[in-house]
Amino acid sequence: MIYRSYKTQIIVNNKQQTTLRKHVGSARWAYNWALSIKKTAFDNKQKIPSYIDLSKELTKLKEFIVPWMYDSSKCAPQNALIDCDTAFKNFFDRCKKRVKGDKGFPKYKSKRNEKQSFKLQGTISVGNNYIKLPRIGKVKLCQIGYIPTDCKILSATVSTRAGKW
Repeated sequence: MIYRSYKTQIIVNNKQQTTLRKHVGSARWAYNWALSIKKTAFDNKQKIPSYIDLSKELTKLKEFIVPWMYDSSKCAPQNALIDCDTAFKNFFDRCKKRVKGDKGFPKYKSKRNEKQSFKLQGTISVGNNYIKLPRIGKVKLCQIGYIPTDCKILSATVSTRAGKW
């Protein structure tokens, strides 16, 4: 099996842009929330919660504290939790190897960062001039026929840079 990635620009309308921004916001909030919990546990020399523990807690929080997360796909915050878990694992691996200099402790994600992104998984399909993303719908591709239509898509990472998606 061969894995390939394709990077292309998408053309979004106002409604889709609002939905994409909600996805970015929920992913950023979930990452920062998980990082703060992990950092507190690390500073207090307690057991650092795993992705599964945080995922269960986030599901409970969605009902009462952050109901606006239901506007976006569940994949965006879940993948943000996985990214936070990976960042902590990489930090500890660098500490064990005794790397000189900065060990690269995970940093909080900022709204003001020029690159915002989130990852989606699930039923993603591609046509000749569009890609269909879960909870977002059909989005036009800038390049027609660039992504092959006969392959299975595992995930899609949507990012913005300089106002373009």
